[in-house]
Amino acid sequence: MTNSAIPFPNADSILKIVPSIKKTSEILKLFTGPLRRPKLDNYLACTAAHGTNLSAVLSTLMNSNGNLVSIQTMHDLDITRTSGCTPAMYLGGGRSNIINRVVCGADLSFGAKTVETVRDYASLSSGGKVPLKGAIEIQNTLIARIPAVVLGDLVDTKGDGATFTEEFMNPARYSLIQPGNPLYGKSEAEILEIFVDQVAGDKLTIRKILVDNPGNPHADNEMLEFVKKVVGRIAMELKKDQPDIDYSDIRFGIMREELASFKEAMGSRRDVSRGEIIAHFFR
Repeated sequence: MTNSAIPFPNADSILKIVPSIKKTSEILKLFTGPLRRPKLDNYLACTAAHGTNLSAVLSTLMNSNGNLVSIQTMHDLDITRTSGCTPAMYLGGGRSNIINRVVCGADLSFGAKTVETVRDYASLSSGGKVPLKGAIEIQNTLIARIPAVVLGDLVDTKGDGATFTEEFMNPARYSLIQPGNPLYGKSEAEILEIFVDQVAGDKLTIRKILVDNPGNPHADNEMLEFVKKVVGRIAMELKKDQPDIDYSDIRFGIMREELASFKEAMGSRRDVSRGEIIAHFFR
């Protein structure tokens, strides 16, 4: 299956291929605790973005209360990973490896740089670009081949995100980069520039979903309406066990249009204010 022209099946049929975990009483308790998803009256905390594919987004809505979570949390909840650009060789060690305890995003205050970052990750996650050797294999399903970018609140309650970022940006690490890694041979300055907009935390609560129809811009609006319907059906399904679930505050947009206009408006600035971010994406 390619990601050139995406057809639109019935929304109900999509639910059959979205990974779904059994919601035990212990898991439901998490949704009122660490994985709580407060409904927002404003979007002032929505300053991070994450590039992925639609399968991962829908799984997040179905299984982790609308919060993108770490690999370790997904393992604890028995959630099947459907996206991930980091090669497996860097993910060993389970909970002791800090990269498994954080979810990463891109800081929208970096303007055009962040746009390029999330576009790249969305493309790598959906088959638009060849993923790194050892990265999670992209599923051959329609929703896994649709690139997506989510915007939301990145929370770092335990401090692991700050620790990870500090360690990751430490130049001493770069001497350990092996041949075959796309960073191999790059200078310290080049590597720091690649990751300058990276942020990390415990969870990223989804507040807006951006999608488009790869290879067929004329069908972007149809894709947008399709995604809205699927998200609505997921919310209806979840209400059977989670009567308080509410995704009505999630916004939607066409990825190619909104990212392009944000890039044009903010240009090369790296000091985009929270107010400017909110005004562009949420008003």
